[in-house]
Amino acid sequence: MASKSQGGDKDEFDVTGLQKDPEKIKILMKRDPKFIERLITQLDKNMHKMMLQKKGKLDEIAEAEKEIETINSQIKSHITPNLARLEVSIKSKRELRDQVKQQCDAEFAKVKNLEAEARALIQKSRHTAGKLYRATATQRMEEARGFSATVPTTTLIRGAGGGATGSLGASGAAGRNTLSTTAVAKPAPGT
Repeated sequence: MASKSQGGDKDEFDVTGLQKDPEKIKILMKRDPKFIERLITQLDKNMHKMMLQKKGKLDEIAEAEKEIETINSQIKSHITPNLARLEVSIKSKRELRDQVKQQCDAEFAKVKNLEAEARALIQKSRHTAGKLYRATATQRMEEARGFSATVPTTTLIRGAGGGATGSLGASGAAGRNTLSTTAVAKPAPGT
């Protein structure tokens, strides 16, 4: 028996290799008359191993299918209702987000309008302050000089101006010019 088990290890053939080379089968059959018997025995062993492997794989598939059924039942009982609730919640939150976005856009538009109004008011106040500053400066100059410098010289020459300076007219303006020249031409009374 021991020799057969040892010989059994030697008797194992590479079946796929033998299928590829039929001449090798003929040579082995001529050498050993029990070759076919051993080959069939080995094929039976291989077939038995394959059947055991197939049974193991089928058992694994059956267990996996049971597990899939369990997971599917959990999905139906737990996850699907939660998913429906989540979808409703997501929808309401999206609507809320859109409303908040619209409100924010409206508020930003109001802020931009306020900013534009503030700019306009600042510009208007600067303009008014400039006018007031010029008017104050003009009044101070008039007080310091004793006459108004706001009437243009051409108006004074034409005589269209009003008040004391306007009544001078062209002769007043010319008289002023001649006064300055005559003042230079006259000698001083003490000489």
